[in-house]
Amino acid sequence: LKNVTFEDNSSLTVWYKDMFEKCGALSNIDTGKNSMLKSIYCSFNSTAVTEIDFSNCYLLSYIDDDCFYKNSKIEYVNLDNTNLSTLQATFYSCSNLVSVALPDSLYRIYNNTFSYCISLKDINLDNVVMIGDYAFKGCTSLGYTPQSAEVKSNDIFEYYELNDSITVKSVI
Repeated sequence: LKNVTFEDNSSLTVWYKDMFEKCGALSNIDTGKNSMLKSIYCSFNSTAVTEIDFSNCYLLSYIDDDCFYKNSKIEYVNLDNTNLSTLQATFYSCSNLVSVALPDSLYRIYNNTFSYCISLKDINLDNVVMIGDYAFKGCTSLGYTPQSAEVKSNDIFEYYELNDSITVKSVI
């Protein structure tokens, strides 16, 4: 099995843990247009996939922590247009990962999400207000270490300040 193509408007909402298990030759996954995919629990570690585009998965809101964990083949991931708000350890030690397109909805990157992605060069963090400890540890090709926005407060609410805008955290 080398290619998997989902029909346009696919009603499959979950990719389960063992979906691509023992698919070592799998090199291409086409999600189709207007996919109903909401959650990904499967691992791509045993596949030969180097690029994957989830930008047609508008309802995608969850990717399991070890989905791409230590995947040495993945190079490009497009999560643009998804409904993801957080990531945690998802791409840990993906040594050949060069580029990740993040959705505007993503605002939290938890611990170790991109740790040791030594080839990572391209990632847009404009809407991210919280970056966990070691989220980008060892990302030597990135050229800088992204930091969380500073949490500030006044008498009315707490907020994150980043790139000349604020995100309200909580009412005091």
